[in-house]
Amino acid sequence: MFLLSALRFKQSTCLHVRKLSTYLLKMAPVLSVRSVDQEERLQITFRYGMSEDNTRVYNFDRLKTEPLGTTIERLQLNVEKHVFKKKKKKSQTGNESERRILVELLNADKKVDIEKPNLDAWTSGSQLRIGETVFDVEINMPTVTSTELPEVCLSGFPIVPRIEFEFVDDETPCEINWFREIRDDLDAQAGIKKIKKNPPESACKWSLIGKGEMYVPTDDDLEHRIKMECTPIRGSLRGFPEEMVTKNCVKKGPAKCPFENRHLQTTNILDDKGVRIVSYNLLADLYADSDFSRNMLFPHCPPEYLQIDYRLNLFIKELQGYNADVLCLQEVDRKVFKYNLCPAFHSFTGYFKGKGEIAEGTAIFFRKSKFKLLGCHDIMLRDEFGSNSQFAELRDKIEKCQQLKERFDERNTILQVLVLESVMNPENCVVVATSHLYFHPNADHIRLLQINVCLQHIHAVVHMYRLKDKDPAVIFAGDFNSSINSAVLRYLQNGFICENDPGWLSAGKPEYADGASLKHKLPIVNACGIPKFTNFVPGFCGTLDWIFVDKEQFTLDQVVPLPNAEEILVHSALPNQVFPSDHLALVCDVYWNKR
Repeated sequence: MFLLSALRFKQSTCLHVRKLSTYLLKMAPVLSVRSVDQEERLQITFRYGMSEDNTRVYNFDRLKTEPLGTTIERLQLNVEKHVFKKKKKKSQTGNESERRILVELLNADKKVDIEKPNLDAWTSGSQLRIGETVFDVEINMPTVTSTELPEVCLSGFPIVPRIEFEFVDDETPCEINWFREIRDDLDAQAGIKKIKKNPPESACKWSLIGKGEMYVPTDDDLEHRIKMECTPIRGSLRGFPEEMVTKNCVKKGPAKCPFENRHLQTTNILDDKGVRIVSYNLLADLYADSDFSRNMLFPHCPPEYLQIDYRLNLFIKELQGYNADVLCLQEVDRKVFKYNLCPAFHSFTGYFKGKGEIAEGTAIFFRKSKFKLLGCHDIMLRDEFGSNSQFAELRDKIEKCQQLKERFDERNTILQVLVLESVMNPENCVVVATSHLYFHPNADHIRLLQINVCLQHIHAVVHMYRLKDKDPAVIFAGDFNSSINSAVLRYLQNGFICENDPGWLSAGKPEYADGASLKHKLPIVNACGIPKFTNFVPGFCGTLDWIFVDKEQFTLDQVVPLPNAEEILVHSALPNQVFPSDHLALVCDVYWNKR
């Protein structure tokens, strides 16, 4: 899934002109007019010159309501000023008629009325004549507005470009070719650099090495830069191609990551009767790459392996190799979702839910060939608890303890909920939910309140769709920051928490909710058993991540084994060179009971 830009006027205009300018220098006579309904102005871009040394790209930004004649006059003055400024150096003589260049807009070989407003005058199929040069006018050409390639490129790990477009097809917005630079300064056999500095792009030669939405470098690419050429498309119309070269050369990636052993259990996509679920806390960049994280949280990990550009190589390869149908992700950076995960998972539809002003949140992806979206029902837990009448009695008990109320209300924890329907069998419908509960060790009582809001909301969504003649199953996965012996797990598995449960006292009497008890009615079961750990960091090793599924509508088929402690201890703890997060992904396969 590529990113289709809907940029505001100032950003979009600037990007459009800059990208077109680069390639108009190479293309046949075409004049591009960008005209968007919601904007008051249009942009005109073309390349013109009477000789090679006075050829340049012209960019004009004009009001749509301005008469064509005014625009043509401005265009003519700018062209003449540039062309004759160049000629002046060669000759100081010449009469005024020799210093005029004919400029006119034609439609069906007839001159367009100069009183017409720009909006009506510039149409596809019309032509602009400048001197002896005739330009074909194209309105809203398919355009690449921005591109970005990762700074860290590793052999064996996919390069996923970040590309934004305007005026392209949704499903097939572009064609992409990949090239490797031909380096005379490398030893052909050993791949050893003879000089340290990369040559300028203008001096490079390139060899075509692949086509498609992403490219996986091989050892042949080591110490070479990679170039991407992207041509935007809308129907039969092709826009100007945009090129980008990686900032750095391809480096040697890890020989083998432990998650590749897990991929042996997930080589195929399940058939329509099965659903493969992945739940994974990705470790958001804002928590990974800071002085505090480098020095206090993850001192065992070399800083280069905490950088998001390095970790993204591993994330994308790992997640793609699971061949999942549903991905429930936590600690997802907003920019990583938009610019990295969405392009990497083009066969999925993805939705992001942010935590207010914080730059991270959760994301759910589902495979397009298996599911379609029926609805989104996300909530902020504190808001739902404070406003929903079903929590009135519990809310009264909480409000009697001001310290507890304040601590609960200061959390911006969210619940992301999508309702999906099977493409092949519309009778199969599922509520997919994910959350990342409060992390503090003495906050089991807070997590109890949070998980209760989650479960009651999921139950309400199920009931809502039953009223629409659906019978949704439930998948609830995430980082619950709760061990198997926690009150949260007792509640999830037993369906109730009594008022004297020790979880209510996890922060002592000052935050005790006297008389609080909980009950839920969801028929869910723990799908992945009790792993020895899903989080392995200096000072802590335990299971915090869980997948719960509907025991009435799903049958568990497979749980993909997690790496063992020995594989992690080679690098001391998580994250490290071969594990991109401080958590491990949970992966399981379930099958619909209604087949």
